[in-house]
Amino acid sequence: MTSQNAPAPIEYASVARDALERLDASFRERGEAGRMAGIVYAVARHGHLVHQSAIGLADIDTGRAMAPDTVFRLASMTKPVTAIALMLLHEEGRFALDDPLSAYLPAFADIKVLRSLDAAPDDVVDLDRPITIRHILQHSAGLGLGLGIGLTGEALLAATDPYNPSHSLADDVDNVAKVPLVYQPGTIWNYSLAPDIQARLVEILSGESFAGFIQKRIFAPLGMVDTSFAVREDMAGRVASVYWRDGETLTRWREGAMPPLPPIISKWPQPFFNLDNLDVVSERGSFGLYSTVGDYLRFAQMLLNGGELGGVRIIGAETLDLMTADSVGDLPLMWPVQGLGFGLGFAVLRDPKAAGYAGTPGMFHWDGALGTVMWVDRERGLVVVGMAQHLLIEELTPDALGAELRNHIYPALLDG
Repeated sequence: MTSQNAPAPIEYASVARDALERLDASFRERGEAGRMAGIVYAVARHGHLVHQSAIGLADIDTGRAMAPDTVFRLASMTKPVTAIALMLLHEEGRFALDDPLSAYLPAFADIKVLRSLDAAPDDVVDLDRPITIRHILQHSAGLGLGLGIGLTGEALLAATDPYNPSHSLADDVDNVAKVPLVYQPGTIWNYSLAPDIQARLVEILSGESFAGFIQKRIFAPLGMVDTSFAVREDMAGRVASVYWRDGETLTRWREGAMPPLPPIISKWPQPFFNLDNLDVVSERGSFGLYSTVGDYLRFAQMLLNGGELGGVRIIGAETLDLMTADSVGDLPLMWPVQGLGFGLGFAVLRDPKAAGYAGTPGMFHWDGALGTVMWVDRERGLVVVGMAQHLLIEELTPDALGAELRNHIYPALLDG
């Protein structure tokens, strides 16, 4: 079954074709050796699709091949969509970035902060300053991620079961507000479940469901026909399976056939551990969307174009400039990758050498835990989207896959 969203004609004027064919050969050899299932990726430059490859298998058991319209679980690549949705409402004057979060979510009015990372659950202090919506967009609100990594705040957050698909988004956000913060707002950048709060703000400010809002305001105008929180009937036969490595063998991720998990991973969102059940719908700001490379390329090209695609404007260019500029300054960043900053919804490359991969300072990007990557480089007129479905395979983590793509694609660019 093919997608309605057919790719544009491929043009090679701005990239070295042989360099990208060598990258394809590398992925193909890895698949034939049983070290990955498959990947789909696309490269667009100056508004033209210059390379697209579907390599390997979407399902090893059945021999189903990857295709341009294969459907992938985006995981955290849902987050940039969420940030754009909230900032659409900012453009409409529904809120100011420095408004207190409690003005819209009163449950956060009395939230406390743990005295230290390993403090007792009741050893808390008052806020030094209110949580603002800017903090929520910037991952500097003092929230944790709720994966249960042994620290008091993370364990308390995990105990609320914030990723349970049977909970409403409203109930989950209210439960999060009952847990003390890990840090004082505005003092630390800490990857967190703040995008779920962003999604709840979209509901409150728009009076619509989060899923309904992004469908109406983002997906439909951009022609993203295969992007949804639910796997529709016409998508079901195109969904890629997820694989992990059992010794030297790739094993399909299914109920009852999961690898032993370290504690931090065992607390991850339930849909990641029930992947055979495509009826589980999790409408969250942090994760849950399904999409194709072609669809997400349209979203990313819109970002490169300053907020419009094909004559349809989604968001203002000035708003995107604000969102994609590094805004954390000298705040300590609690993530292992060096050379990066963060805007309002996107990671921003500060220093390619420190990050350990090719790129242009100011390039912005995000990825998803199951092997989906995206970046936008305005200076080079470049958009890249890659999607695989592997978990806990070191050389196929989003960081590793993104670095491999960047280190091959940037040397292939032809300027002038």
